[in-house]
Amino acid sequence: LVALSRMSSIATRAAPAGPSVAAAAVGHLAWSVSHITNLLSRVSYLFLVLSPLAVTGPLVFSAHSWLCAHDGSRLARLARGATHALAEAWWDYFNWAMQACGPTFVKAMQWAAARPDLFPKALCDRLVHVHELVHVHPWSYTEQALSKALGDGWQRFLEIAPTPIGSGCIATVYRGRLLEQPQTPRKRVWLR
Repeated sequence: LVALSRMSSIATRAAPAGPSVAAAAVGHLAWSVSHITNLLSRVSYLFLVLSPLAVTGPLVFSAHSWLCAHDGSRLARLARGATHALAEAWWDYFNWAMQACGPTFVKAMQWAAARPDLFPKALCDRLVHVHELVHVHPWSYTEQALSKALGDGWQRFLEIAPTPIGSGCIATVYRGRLLEQPQTPRKRVWLR
């Protein structure tokens, strides 16, 4: 009993006074609400971008394969051409949607393209372009990032060609050369 009373007196002395506890609780609640709101926003975005693929994919490809199997009349050949055009449009939307969903999806596409042992050859052939060049951000964005990291006069000591030589899910690669060593040492900043 004496030990319990000592522990409770230590706990009451260690606990912060009223207003700071309330402020911490409100801060944690605000962070939780913000985190949940961001999560729901991201899930909603992914659902809106990916749901057309889930709905139309089975319809387009089952119609296309059925019409290819039932070759014969002129109407069937016309319908096969139309479903082929729909399949091409579906693949174009698939590529756009995967890139719009972010770098994790692009990386998954790159991985799938490199694994013909796990995925159909047609899928790997469609995804092979993702290894070389994905959607590239504008050159003005790169200039802003360089100005932020190296200062406004970075053009004096660094020459960069504005056309990228490669782009992946995380970075865009440019050809450049160092003209002269910068006069003032800068702190290290990672470019994103």
